[in-house]
Amino acid sequence: MPADKWALLDALTHVADRYGLHHRSLTVLRALMTFFPGRDLPAQPGAGVVYPSNRTLSARLNGMPESTLRRHLAALVRSGLVVRRDSANGKRFARVGGVVFGFDLSPLARAAGTIAEAAQDAREEAERIAALRARLAAGRQIALDSGRNPEDPLMEEIRLRACHQLRFLAALGDKDF
Repeated sequence: MPADKWALLDALTHVADRYGLHHRSLTVLRALMTFFPGRDLPAQPGAGVVYPSNRTLSARLNGMPESTLRRHLAALVRSGLVVRRDSANGKRFARVGGVVFGFDLSPLARAAGTIAEAAQDAREEAERIAALRARLAAGRQIALDSGRNPEDPLMEEIRLRACHQLRFLAALGDKDF
């Protein structure tokens, strides 16, 4: 089943660390995706191959050094979201008859469901953390409003205990904190 490449990239930004990717690797992936015509990445193996040279990719990435580019391409391959198909001489090209050497983006399309679920989980976790932080800030504000001096050692004790409690609740997965 084809997947919208830009929606997929957006979801992947929320869970990049789970795939061992950094923002620069995602930038390289974005550049690779621009070489694939159309918006939908096909899921069938070999159907999503792009074959830009490192020089062309580097130019599209505003002059990213080739050593950096190679490092991020290797990270994408290690993640399993991109498959590298090399020719005998290491060049990337398409040959008449359907033989294509380059980077296959179809594994990314096949992982679309998993990535979307993980991104949704990451968004929910971020919302939970934001709510926990808001509760912590509210508790501190209540203590300040009760006339406590912010420099009072008791205020630091309150903060530390609240942080400990919130971490404990977060670890339990208590959504009704």
